Amino acid sequence: MIFHQPMNSVGNYNYNATFYTADEYAPHFHKNAEVLLVLKGAVDVTVSGMVVRPTAGQAVLVLPNQIHTFKADADSCVWVAVFSEEFVPKFLNDTKGRQGSTPLFTPPSAVWQLLLTEMVENDCDRMMKKACLYALCAAYEREVTWQQRADKSDCLVGDLLDWLALHYAENVTLKGAAQHFGYEYHYFSHLLSQQYNINFRRLLNQYRVEAAVHLLESTSLPITDIALKSGFQTIRSFNHVFREYTGRSPREYRGGE
Repeated sequence: MIFHQPMNSVGNYNYNATFYTADEYAPHFHKNAEVLLVLKGAVDVTVSGMVVRPTAGQAVLVLPNQIHTFKADADSCVWVAVFSEEFVPKFLNDTKGRQGSTPLFTPPSAVWQLLLTEMVENDCDRMMKKACLYALCAAYEREVTWQQRADKSDCLVGDLLDWLALHYAENVTLKGAAQHFGYEYHYFSHLLSQQYNINFRRLLNQYRVEAAVHLLESTSLPITDIALKSGFQTIRSFNHVFREYTGRSPREYRGGE
């Protein structure tokens, strides 16, 4: 079963980093890119069907929406960072629809030390994160050749997420999405739920709540207007869904106005 990680698919400047030891992740995907640095031991990684086994000092780059999995050895330590497109927009825009000949690469010692000092051992600021990640992506680009993505399922998932990002404020339905992508409705529904474990309505609401949060934080628009601009048909449904995803009502989120 493949599963979608929604927390790594929405939001601007979305970034999180975690250390893993003797951990295992089932096949999954998300819209953000991901890098794995092996600090100790070794880890088995599969990215879009390509199987690699990086050891200490090596790295793996996972591009947006690539289906991937990993299993770390018992004595290993792996640092994994997931980051949205805003950190390296030029690089990720150039890679859309393409993939490297391998996800595995060995960053130069200077780049490795920069990552250890600024990102692994410390939580540097956004500008330094951008600098570190661009250095990492540049190191990857020098080691691989580029080719069209062979796994069409990656493309479908990415296309769906991109389409929702553009149309979440409209009266979007699963049936409409199926028609847009040229699938029979029942087959498309089965494909998303059984193969990718995607709940279409929940995914759509994630985009809508994310848009609402941005408007609540950056504008003084009335909450009713924000609900409509974010794709909610009624203030009641807006309040219910917003609280479900954030734990607060829109009014509470804004500060109890």
